[in-house]
Amino acid sequence: MKKLITLITAFSIGVSAFAGGLLTNTNQSVHFLRNPARDASTDIDAAYSNPAGLIYLPDGFHFSLTNQSAFQTRTVTSTFAPFAAYGGNATKTYNAKTEALLIPSFQAAYKKDKLALSASFAIIGGGGEATFANGLPSFEAPVSMIPMGLTAAGVRTTNYSMEQYLNGKQFIFGFQVNATYKFNEIISGSLGVRINYLTGSYDGYLRNIQINPQHPSLNPSGNMMPANTLLQLRFRLLVPA
Repeated sequence: MKKLITLITAFSIGVSAFAGGLLTNTNQSVHFLRNPARDASTDIDAAYSNPAGLIYLPDGFHFSLTNQSAFQTRTVTSTFAPFAAYGGNATKTYNAKTEALLIPSFQAAYKKDKLALSASFAIIGGGGEATFANGLPSFEAPVSMIPMGLTAAGVRTTNYSMEQYLNGKQFIFGFQVNATYKFNEIISGSLGVRINYLTGSYDGYLRNIQINPQHPSLNPSGNMMPANTLLQLRFRLLVPA
């Protein structure tokens, strides 16, 4: 039983470590970078993480504006046998760089006696974009199997090429407003609304697929040619008009 609990715990930690989308920002402010345990914060960033703690601020207005800049390299490595079927390498690497100069967060609070009002805005996830100029393995894998399929069908084909590209953007905007009240010296509570708005897009293409079928009727020269042209020619030969 202890082994099972340990295994489940280890798996949960692993999932948490890799949680997120294409671009991941898992904190809410620069305060979080200094100390990630913000659930009991009584500083101005409590406007997001612990609104009830704002009651311990001095009376008056409080503001915080912080920014983070993120620079990341995304590397995807894939091993797929058809990549190496005709002299290539079975393992390929696809790279992307992410630059996000502005990942802002803003908190404001007004505290008077037993009452505090607060608001917060932050980019709590995403915050940038990544471009895979050479696409991804999920794009290339089906194309790499075309030569094998044609060869098995009697049309010897030894090479392929293509143009592939992917750009991804992701932003999660977090908005929050709260009202906090101090009941006594040790108990306070807050009531508020939090809204997270997600926007993201993925733009890419897989085009200009070329192959070199060696067939006296379909491609006498044996040079690279558009794959869709070959398939149209083969269809016409198999199904005469």
